[in-house]
Amino acid sequence: MGKPLTGKRKRGHVLRRERKRDPQLIERSKRTLLIRGLKVGPFGRELLTDLRRIKGPDDSILFSRKNDDMRPFDNEARIEFLCNKNDCGAFAVATHSKKRPSNIVLGRIFDSQLLDMVEVGVTDFVSIAEMLKKTGAAKALGSQTAVIFQGDEFEHNPDMQTLRSILLDLFKTSYHPQVDIAAVDHVVACTASGGKVYIRNYVVAFKGKADKPESKGPGENAASSTVLDGIKIPDLTLRDMGPSLDLTLRRTRHASPSLMKIALKQAKNVNTPKKVKNVTHDELQGKLGRVHMKRQDMTKLVTHSRFKKALPRRGAKVGAVPP
Repeated sequence: MGKPLTGKRKRGHVLRRERKRDPQLIERSKRTLLIRGLKVGPFGRELLTDLRRIKGPDDSILFSRKNDDMRPFDNEARIEFLCNKNDCGAFAVATHSKKRPSNIVLGRIFDSQLLDMVEVGVTDFVSIAEMLKKTGAAKALGSQTAVIFQGDEFEHNPDMQTLRSILLDLFKTSYHPQVDIAAVDHVVACTASGGKVYIRNYVVAFKGKADKPESKGPGENAASSTVLDGIKIPDLTLRDMGPSLDLTLRRTRHASPSLMKIALKQAKNVNTPKKVKNVTHDELQGKLGRVHMKRQDMTKLVTHSRFKKALPRRGAKVGAVPP
């Protein structure tokens, strides 16, 4: 009689889901959980919707209902529970109060616990829908995003450094070892000046296509370029896409040194392929392998034939009966 089962066995789809959540050598981009508070202010809902448009449905989850008791700085257990349940590594909570109007809390989760977060105030917000009516510019689906940080405060202010790291995870897309420049049509510019961070979103457009939309010649629709040191550099222009907003720092919670050290730990030789012994590559012959064998003992070689008895003797006639 076998031993009784002490617990319920996990099914295959549960085990596969848990393996996907295990640490990987190359982690995918952080999924962002977008949460509405009890009050979101005049444009908090539009800001969360625009963040979902930028991130995409695969890398973000938007809670459309209101959530009361959403105060990450006072109670971090609830936000940790929601992020772990939805497999999200980053979150954005929009709230509004008389003391902190138009408030946004941005943070990150590591190892099922809160890593760090910042609280910012949003002013001068312009949504994607409003900017689309003015410029008509929009990014292509599945295109790559370039994030630019400019300003000395990002280098010298610890609070600004934490905000820069969180914003980078917020706007970063999936990992690609090689990126085609022509596929990068979205630029996020973050400028720090005077204690504020100005975030602007642009669409990259070729000047040749923008100046001559009606031309139909075979070479007229090609973008113009500038030759610099023998390299053709295309002439580009930036067009406002939205959202456009200004951030003011309010509160910051930095990560503990011990937890940050574990979070920044990387495996060795992640980007280099694993070396295979005795295998080389040649441009002409391709992949070559070397096989090692033991040294052969020449004294044990069989030099005579095993069938010598069946062969006729030297000098004997074929068909003669032996004596």
